[in-house]
Amino acid sequence: MCPSLSAHLIYGNSRGKRPRRLFFIFICIPVSPGNSRVIFIPGRNFAIWIDQVVPRWIYHIRQNLVIDSDLYLLHIEEKKLMEAGFSNRQKVCFVPTKSDAKVVAFRKWLKKYSGGRINWGNEFNVSLLPTLSREQLTDRLFA
Repeated sequence: MCPSLSAHLIYGNSRGKRPRRLFFIFICIPVSPGNSRVIFIPGRNFAIWIDQVVPRWIYHIRQNLVIDSDLYLLHIEEKKLMEAGFSNRQKVCFVPTKSDAKVVAFRKWLKKYSGGRINWGNEFNVSLLPTLSREQLTDRLFA
């Protein structure tokens, strides 16, 4: 897998004769400075009939709630990381858990092969936009 792509599989099981499985595949692809494309795929092996009753767009709306719950936090953290500079990221962002291993590995790979920065193929301004409110960040209609 390309180190610039981050794919995560999160799953849960129930016990019993026919265990229920629920999973999410989450892929975040950086596409330009400050922008990423998110691919979020839920799945399950139970209550399949719901897919025939509930319109597909309902799922899309609900999936945005998951992403929106972290959006403001990520926006603020991105500001802190940019203020600290590329070489001081490990001091600003403490990642002690096992689930952070892919992020740490990606950062090490990025530092080793590209000096901690992604080469987007052109020059760009590394300064971020002003801090936005939660409402401004989650506004898809007028953005």
